Amino acid sequence: METPLALLALIAVIFFVAGIVKGITGMGLPTVAMGLLGSLVSPLAAAALLVMPSLITNLWQLVAGPSFVPVTVRLWPMMLAITVATIAGTAFITSGHSNGPTAALGAVLMLYAIYTLLARPLSVSARLERWLSPAIGLVTGMITGATGILVVPAVPYLQSLDLSRDDLIQALGLSFTVSTIALAGGLAWHGEYHAGAVMTSAIAIIPALAGMAAGQAIRARINPATFQKWFLICLFALGWKCCSGRSCKIARVGDSLFVWDIASIAPPLKFLSSGCFVRLASLYLSSKELHPPITMRPSGDCHLATETELKLELSADAVDTLLGSGLLGEPVSVDPLTSIYFDTPDHLVWEGGYSLRIRTVGEAHVQTVKTKGSNSAIFARSEWEAPVTGNTPVIDYTTPLKAELDIDGTASVAQFSTTVKRHRWNVDQDGSRIEAALDMGLIVAGDRQMQIRELELELKDGKPNALFILARRIEALVPIRFGVVSKAERGYRLLGEQETACKSEPVHLDRDLRVSGSFQVIAEACFRQFRLNESILMDRANPSALHQARVALRRLRSAFSLYKMILVDVESHRLKDELRWLTGILGTARNIDVMIARVGSSDIRSYLLEARDSAYEEVLNALYGSRAKALMLDLNEWLHCGEYLTLPETAEIRNGPVVDFAIEVLDRQRKTLKKRGKSLVEADDEHRHEARKAAKKLRYASEFLSSLFTSKQAERRYGKFIKSMEQLQDELGLLNDMATAPTVVHDLELDSHPDAQSLIVVGDREKLVNAAQSSLDELMERKRFWRG
Repeated sequence: METPLALLALIAVIFFVAGIVKGITGMGLPTVAMGLLGSLVSPLAAAALLVMPSLITNLWQLVAGPSFVPVTVRLWPMMLAITVATIAGTAFITSGHSNGPTAALGAVLMLYAIYTLLARPLSVSARLERWLSPAIGLVTGMITGATGILVVPAVPYLQSLDLSRDDLIQALGLSFTVSTIALAGGLAWHGEYHAGAVMTSAIAIIPALAGMAAGQAIRARINPATFQKWFLICLFALGWKCCSGRSCKIARVGDSLFVWDIASIAPPLKFLSSGCFVRLASLYLSSKELHPPITMRPSGDCHLATETELKLELSADAVDTLLGSGLLGEPVSVDPLTSIYFDTPDHLVWEGGYSLRIRTVGEAHVQTVKTKGSNSAIFARSEWEAPVTGNTPVIDYTTPLKAELDIDGTASVAQFSTTVKRHRWNVDQDGSRIEAALDMGLIVAGDRQMQIRELELELKDGKPNALFILARRIEALVPIRFGVVSKAERGYRLLGEQETACKSEPVHLDRDLRVSGSFQVIAEACFRQFRLNESILMDRANPSALHQARVALRRLRSAFSLYKMILVDVESHRLKDELRWLTGILGTARNIDVMIARVGSSDIRSYLLEARDSAYEEVLNALYGSRAKALMLDLNEWLHCGEYLTLPETAEIRNGPVVDFAIEVLDRQRKTLKKRGKSLVEADDEHRHEARKAAKKLRYASEFLSSLFTSKQAERRYGKFIKSMEQLQDELGLLNDMATAPTVVHDLELDSHPDAQSLIVVGDREKLVNAAQSSLDELMERKRFWRG
């Protein structure tokens, strides 16, 4: 009997949809295809259809990676077990009964969806891997042979082996390829994989590949994590449908057995039009990821994500000068813009990582949901836009607010507003097309308000270096500072208490990052902390802001040291020297602040206050000076477009997996501290100072890299580790103050002052040294949070 055209068309649609899922998530084609086909045809026929599309797509994934031989050598016991068990398991799917295999298929789909949604990541040691790999292979093979599902439990197991991203992708390709070949062999052994089935299966390759291409394009426009969550929910519903499915009439297509009647089209069609599938589609149709994460090309030119912005802050005089200079040409538009930002009374939207606004341009109202994103000098954020009627938010499943935060429109109220005049230019910079937008206006929150004067440079087409070339042209005309705060964040800051300083924020590193990418994230976080406190210093100088600005620079310098294996270019060393210079200027003022905190009401305090005024003036002169401003511009351009990103001699480390690098760095810093703090009691002040610096580097490294280790055990160990670190740093800090106070007093020319002794730290040095040694020994006994 010939295959009905309607059936072939529906099969093509199913493989196209399955290809889309694989293109977005990197896997899922066999799972989706088996799930949808299982409600249309028998699992036996579905498995036969699956062979060629699965083989072609996974074979490409297997051979495209860099580690085919090492991955194969490591996983051959698992692959052998998969092969044997799959061939044996096909006895179940070829038994001639469709109800049992269909129910089993549904159960596996539900189990996989629940596990992936709810289970925490596992970690398998090398010792366990030796005997666990064959066992996992046997179970995976039996499930593959019985149901056609290739992923359970192979995928969770391979993810637990702590493979690098490329090696994991290649290992998954190897597992799926071996499973597919073994499945075809098993079906052929039982006489259920003949020429007709091969031809029909081969035809399905075309929609599968088309779906993958579409999925890869869609991936750049949506949040893959959100898509995966809804995909798994739909997969669970599909599995439930298979478990509760009814019997169907039997027909043959080619030489393969199908369960088929016209009514059987209903389940897959119902799924494709269901709320789950519509929700998945809406993630594409109603969302727009304008700024995907920053990535770097290993070539001569750096690469920032499309439509990435560079934000610059200007003074009022600078705005007037820029507008009158003609540097950007004639503006293509000048528009008044009014935006109202909404949130729940307890700020669930903002705390959940998003902002919600409605912007009015003329008579039009546009609602925008944005992620907080990376609030560094380079803004890279996702956003969802939709037209609305009036100033009433519409919160549905076209945005993540409903799906992820369970917020509806009635719960949101206006929080603050912005009113600006926007000048917009299209600039051609060395063949690259840049949109420049200058916003001037106010942010108003209740009875408080803040001026806005910011210039955004957005790369529309061309080389990203052009952004910095244009920024330098502007900087040659007027003073600029890099902006690290969005309008939304400024508004929320207005709602709270006025800040006197900004402490460091948690650094979030994705385990899929390469080493160079993790350095960029860390450096951006340090730069953001510095800029936030620099702005406070310039507006209302105070000891807390100065201290935190200095901490930010020291953290950034530590990041340079921790990543010294990839920072071997000349510019890296120059920038580190410049950061040391600026840290030193802030350090002089900080030393005086510490001294003032120790004295009472004696006349020496007046002298110190005068000295502090002079030191703060020097700090502000430096921050406003050309050297510091050039440093900030040079640092940001180098960070995203520097030579260190392309040097061949560091390529292997630079492009390596960040988790392996983090473990090596933390082990090395721990070893250094252990060596330098081996005998604090017998050491002199200089050696104890070296131990203090080693402790500080280990502390910073732990804070930078801790987000890579997220198991419950790692989090518990991290909490105890940091607590011991803080105790040790406090004690070593007091010892350092005892050692350095006389030098500071001498530098301030206070040696002969009768109250000079009050500036010297008084304490039992021997007792403090013993306490520090005890804290260090306790720290060394702590279990390392980065080790399983």
